[in-house]
Amino acid sequence: TSTENQAITVGEASGTAPEYVGSPDGEALQLGRYTSGQVASDPALDLTGSLTLETRFRVDTFAGTWMPLVFKGNGNTGQRTYSLWINSGGYAYLSTGDNSDQSIRSADGSVVTGQWYDVAGVIDRSTGQMRLYLNGQLVQSGAVRTKAAISNSQPLLIGADNETWGSARFEGAIDTLRLWNRVLTQEEITAGLNTQPAAGASGLDDPGDLAVAEL
Repeated sequence: TSTENQAITVGEASGTAPEYVGSPDGEALQLGRYTSGQVASDPALDLTGSLTLETRFRVDTFAGTWMPLVFKGNGNTGQRTYSLWINSGGYAYLSTGDNSDQSIRSADGSVVTGQWYDVAGVIDRSTGQMRLYLNGQLVQSGAVRTKAAISNSQPLLIGADNETWGSARFEGAIDTLRLWNRVLTQEEITAGLNTQPAAGASGLDDPGDLAVAEL
């Protein structure tokens, strides 16, 4: 056993400094059983209408049946403002709610461990359509009601959620995270895979803490 001791001070976090790992374009935030991220609540994040959510991720292990990538909700599964999940069946899952969950997902086996993916979830309430993209390719689309999602004042969670039914923390790495208050076209999503949008790009929400970020 180790003879080294680490001092622990009451009222101070211990061993919780962010860990970064290499990614295709720099560094990514390593997340796991005891680590997750969040962005403080901000009106710019409370998107109940149309939106586009993009992130780059790598799964290290399927720690449970469900792992949240990005989550905005109040703890009720039917009232998620928006969320992206990874299922141990190897698929991505886009979910939103207006008192009833509405979702689409990619095919089984479309997400495997150890590989980087760019995922984009589009919720277009003006046309009543949801779309899910992996690496710029449309992998699923489906209907969504035009009624607004449920608003909430909870923080935006990264690699975690606030529901109590037993999901696991996301175990892997997350790189760029972008949240747009408008629908992006497939061409825009593809063009942005390896290019950061310009500061002040139309529709890009920036609460000042995390919007366009190399995590």
